[in-house]
Amino acid sequence: MAKRIVCGTSQVSKGRAGGFLVILAALLAGCAGAPEFPTAAEAPAAHPALLDRFEEVIVPDFAEAAVVPDLGLGRRIADYLAGEMRGVFKGRVTRRTPPDGPPGASSDRDLWRTAGAAAVSTAFLSGTARLAEQAQKALNEADIPKDGPFKLDGRGLLERKRFVLTIDFVLVEAATGEVVWKNVIQATWISSYAEETAEFALTDLLPTVKAKLFPALVRTPRPARGS
Repeated sequence: MAKRIVCGTSQVSKGRAGGFLVILAALLAGCAGAPEFPTAAEAPAAHPALLDRFEEVIVPDFAEAAVVPDLGLGRRIADYLAGEMRGVFKGRVTRRTPPDGPPGASSDRDLWRTAGAAAVSTAFLSGTARLAEQAQKALNEADIPKDGPFKLDGRGLLERKRFVLTIDFVLVEAATGEVVWKNVIQATWISSYAEETAEFALTDLLPTVKAKLFPALVRTPRPARGS
C-alpha cells in the first residue's frame, strides 16, 4: 500500500513540473515575438525652455563690474549673444539699451517696467559681467634641470595667462518687471602666450558661456540614447 502512495505522489509532481514548463515556454515565445518600443528615456524629447512663453527678447548692453580698457566688454557680450540667439529662438531678438545705461542684473521691477514700456510677451536678457586676468607660472617639463625641479635658477618655468569671465544673468518679464530666472555663469580660458590680450581671450570665452546658457533659454532636441 505504501508503495502505491509513493508512486502516485511522484506522478503528480511530474505532472506539475511538466505543466510549469509548458507555461514558461509559452511566455518566452510571446516575448520573443513582441515588437520593441523605445522607453520614455530613450525617445527623443525637448528640454523645457524659459523663452517659450515670450515672442520677443531684448538684449541690452551688459553692465561691467570692472571696466577693461578699450574692450567694450558689455557691448560685445550682448552683440554675441543676440546674434547667436537669432539662429535658435523662434521670436524676435532686439538689441536695445535703456537711455539711462545698462541695467545689468538689477531686480528693480520699476526700472524694468519703464525700460520695457509695458511690452507684452517680451523679456529682457541682461546681466553684469566681469573679466579677470592673471599671470601664472608653470613648470616647463622640457627644461627642468637634471638635479631636480627645486634648483631651477631661472629655468624650467613657463609664463601663461589665465582669463575668467563671470556673468550674472537675469531674464526679466518686461510687462511686470519680474525676474523670472537668474544664474551665474563662469568660463575660464588659459593661454600659453604670456602677452595674450583680453580681446583675443574673449573670443574663446563667449562660446563657452553660450553653451552653458542656451540650454536653459531655448528649446533644443534631446538626442536619442545611443546616438
